[in-house]
Order: sequence, then structure tokens, then C-alpha cells
Amino acid sequence: VSEIDQTQEMLARVFPQHGKYAVPGYLEWEYEQSPSGRAIQSNEDDERGRVGHYGLLPQRWMVNGEPVLYALSLNTSVCERARGLGVFSRLARRTIRAARGQNVQALVGVANRESTHGMTVTVGFDLIGPLPVVVYPQAVGSRRRELDLVSGADFLELLDESDWKRPNDLGVWRRWGEGELEWRLADPAHEYMFVVDRRLAAVVHRVRRFGLLVAVIVKVFVRCGEVVDLAPFARRVARLTGSAVSLYAGINSGVRLTGPKIPPQFRPSPLNFIVKSLVEGVPASGLIPSEFEFLDFDAY
Repeated sequence: VSEIDQTQEMLARVFPQHGKYAVPGYLEWEYEQSPSGRAIQSNEDDERGRVGHYGLLPQRWMVNGEPVLYALSLNTSVCERARGLGVFSRLARRTIRAARGQNVQALVGVANRESTHGMTVTVGFDLIGPLPVVVYPQAVGSRRRELDLVSGADFLELLDESDWKRPNDLGVWRRWGEGELEWRLADPAHEYMFVVDRRLAAVVHRVRRFGLLVAVIVKVFVRCGEVVDLAPFARRVARLTGSAVSLYAGINSGVRLTGPKIPPQFRPSPLNFIVKSLVEGVPASGLIPSEFEFLDFDAY
């Protein structure tokens, strides 16, 4: 059994609620095929097999106009039989040391209730706060122009047009070019829909929660110079996809989040946004992404 298969098998045992780890080839896609580089990872084994894993996935960003390498913190896991033995601390130290050696400037991630304390206290991440989460019911009787559902190829072609390219001279922005977006949308565990109108283009993934279909808006691209109220678009996304509601989580300077927000205490996960600087003398506050949505991490 390969190293990556051992890790995926352990992740499937530790996180049985996450079906992606049961999809053959999922971790190979995530760890081996990204244009930004192979995953930086550490494992720990005992006589019965793999008991711990920590991964960092390189991501290309722009910080005030300069290309910078970040890494997404993900797949932190320790088997029950190995907990309380310092496994997580050892994994984190080794993996972060390797990331520094590859000139990674910052780590970003989203922590759940169980991991937030360890990530902030043990690993030294700064807790930026819970990502905003909003829910929009399906549009009813709207006279607004309907949205267009396009193919993945047409979606990528649209975003390649100049008026959809955001200037990156100020702020911290993900670099989605050079095959990065194509790779991310090839996730073997999730299917995506691509919805556009005159000012917004979105990646959508449908899930079923509490017996209802939910259109999860995992990424929003905004035409340059626009700041758009997301609510009318999101309500029409729900109608177009046959979903009861649309759900969006994240930060995006191109959209205004009006409508009901879900307080952290009522979410399955608080979606705590965390950042760690790996640059001497540069605080995490200077490296916080200007946009961060579901597509930037691995929830969907």
C-alpha cells in the first residue's frame, strides 16, 4: 500500500462523516497534482499502521503586487489510540519546518471547534475570526433576468477576459491562473455548476442538508470595479439549481453580504479563519487574504 493510500485510509477512519476520503484517488489529486506544488506533509506510524498526519498544500498568492507562496493547512488528524502522546505537536513542527525550507511565507486554514485551540496555542496560528455565513431562500416571482448555466470550459474562458481580471497591486489575492483553477475544479469528490450573469460568475456545489437541497456558492468572481449585493444573485442561483436555499461563506471585497447571517454557535462548524506568518518580523495581520471562500480550502 502506498504512503498516500495509507494516509487516505486513516483520514477516512478519523473523519467518516467526510465522504471525500472514500473516493479513490482523492488525496492523490489533492496532494500530487496541484500546479502550485506537491503537498508538504508529515506522518506518524505505530506497529498497527498510520496514526497521525498533517498536510500543507502550497498555494500561489499575490501580496501587494508581489508573487508569494502560501500553504493551506489541512487534513490534521491523529487516531484515537495515539492521542495525548504529543503526536500532533511533532507533526506540526516537522511540517512547518519543511514549509519554511520551501520558502512558504504564510499558512492559512479553517479550523473547527475541536482543532482551533490546538492550532492557535500549539502551532501558533492567529485566529482571525469565524468566516461570515449567509443563507438566501430561493427567488420567487423575480422579474430579474435569469442566470446562465455554462460549461466549465466556457466559465474558464469568460474569466480569462480582461474585464474579469482583478488588479493585484494592493491586498492579498489568490493567483488562479496557470492551471490552478482548472486543477481545483477537477476535484474528484465534488461536482460543480457554473453560473454567470453580467456582473458575477460563481462556482456552485449542491448538497442535501436536513432533507433540503442547498446550493453552496463556493466561489464568486466579480467583474472588475464592481461591488455587488450577493442576495439577488444567490436567490436566483437557488431557483436555477432547484435548491431550497443558497449558502455562501467567506470574505470577498467584491460582494456585499446582506440578509440573514448564521451565528457561529448554530453552525456545524464555526469556520474559524486562521493565519500564521512564517516570515521573521512580519505579523499575520499583514498577510491576511483579501478574499477567502470555500474554493480556497477543501470543504467542498
